[in-house]
Amino acid sequence: MKNSIGIFILVLFIFTGCHRSSGGSDSRNDDPTALSEEQSKVLITPTIYNIAIHDGINADCAAADLREMKTPEGLFLARVCASFLAKCLMQGSCKVLVGDSFQLLHYSPLKTGEARFSKVDENICRYSFGVNQVCADPYYSVAADLTKYKVGAVVYIPALVGVVLLIGEVHNGYFIIRDTGSRIKGYGRFDFFTG
Repeated sequence: MKNSIGIFILVLFIFTGCHRSSGGSDSRNDDPTALSEEQSKVLITPTIYNIAIHDGINADCAAADLREMKTPEGLFLARVCASFLAKCLMQGSCKVLVGDSFQLLHYSPLKTGEARFSKVDENICRYSFGVNQVCADPYYSVAADLTKYKVGAVVYIPALVGVVLLIGEVHNGYFIIRDTGSRIKGYGRFDFFTG
């Protein structure tokens, strides 16, 4: 079901336009301009990201492929396959079985380049953080190129108005830029957070 909403959003983006900032070399203003269908096909390149979940079982990889996840202070959290660790790093957050309970972890790079993970208080931020410790909300938060868009800017996608989400809500077509990513570059490039 999660994949079907992702495919639906992708198809809508390919065939419809959305509002985005327009202007000169620094187009970070608040005057949205609708893209034509032709511009949408060229400029809109959506992807979907979510929180990977690890159940403590590493049957998918050899012992040599296991990696340790640690806190910024260097305390051991869990041992996971290198492929799962790569997902955590790419998505920015993941949920891992630590001891006997699942912990939501957020990627916290060290100055030495080592990947470390901070525990997220799910009572404060249920789905982890985007940039500046802003909580991400499924189906309403997007990642974008922050050299082109401002954190907190609203993106309106008329084709999504009225779409019933997996959580039972009807979408209003508005998304808030709350995150960024190393591969999210340029205008019209959005990564949709699905939780």
